[in-house]
Amino acid sequence: MPLTAAIYTDFNRSFCLIAVVFLSLSAGEFVSRCRNSCEHDLNETNVIDRDFSCDTPCKIHICIYGCGLWQDAIHGSCSRACNETQEFDTVSKIQHCAYGCNSAVELYVTEIKDDIGEPKAPRLQADTLTNVSLGLQWDGTSHPDVFYLVQWKYQDIPSEWAYYQGHQLLNETSIIIVDLHPYVTYLFRVIWVITSTDMLTSPSSYPITTLRSGVPSSSPTITELYSPSHSTVYIEWEQPVFINGPLTNYHLSLTEVLVENHTEIVKDVMPDTLSYTFTLLKAETFYEVKISAGNIDGRGPAAIDNVTTEAKPDVSSSTAELLYLASEELRRAVPYDHLSTLLAE
Repeated sequence: MPLTAAIYTDFNRSFCLIAVVFLSLSAGEFVSRCRNSCEHDLNETNVIDRDFSCDTPCKIHICIYGCGLWQDAIHGSCSRACNETQEFDTVSKIQHCAYGCNSAVELYVTEIKDDIGEPKAPRLQADTLTNVSLGLQWDGTSHPDVFYLVQWKYQDIPSEWAYYQGHQLLNETSIIIVDLHPYVTYLFRVIWVITSTDMLTSPSSYPITTLRSGVPSSSPTITELYSPSHSTVYIEWEQPVFINGPLTNYHLSLTEVLVENHTEIVKDVMPDTLSYTFTLLKAETFYEVKISAGNIDGRGPAAIDNVTTEAKPDVSSSTAELLYLASEELRRAVPYDHLSTLLAE
């Protein structure tokens, strides 16, 4: 069969399929737009085209033939779709075919986007929420070549949008999300994949918090630990990332190490407390500090660090030691050996 005849045969067959999908454009209108695009644009660029094996009518016919390959290209590429036909023996002819194919794909994308409008946010499916999973659903489209990708992120933990199950395309409008953390708030959104390069993104879902379960699975983060004086140790921390349920307390312990009969100081503080000062400690002593978070199910793993208290000051020195006295109106420094004079004033 001659190339021109083959082109028109496949072209007409393809647009019988197009008429089913394009609801607002008739097959005749679509053919007219595609033909006009090929005829106008290829005539305009013919001056700089040096492929003398195919004249302008030939190039236009190849371009129109490419329009019929749009379905093979919507989740791939027009160049590949044209090349796989094995109908063209030069790069220039493949480019003319790809031009028509891309024009058809652009019309397809415009039609689909107009039909879809603005995607709505996904929502939680009823009776699917557990401590480690949930069901998500959204309003989809009836177009068979539109697929979906699900993205997620934490609401209260610094994070970026990530794809759930990688780039696995979905053709359903619901999914069970698994391997979640207990008592964590998530956000979800859906990417509508029209072609490999044309997508729509839904708004994010309302925050969804999984059910609580088990002790905290991560430890607090110690942000500061030092000895302000010879007898005190100050510690500051941040809440664990995965608490798995409402916190009830923080458990702190300070233990003298490098000695056989060590002493341990234990303290529980309220869950809204994020710092504490140990007092009445030994000077120049090496301590181990632990802190863990607890909820109704028990205590989670501890964060551990070490600190050494300062040396005890030499108060008999007449030159360096200062005693700081503070009041609501005044803070001033005086030599230690002049304290009795100050108090007598």
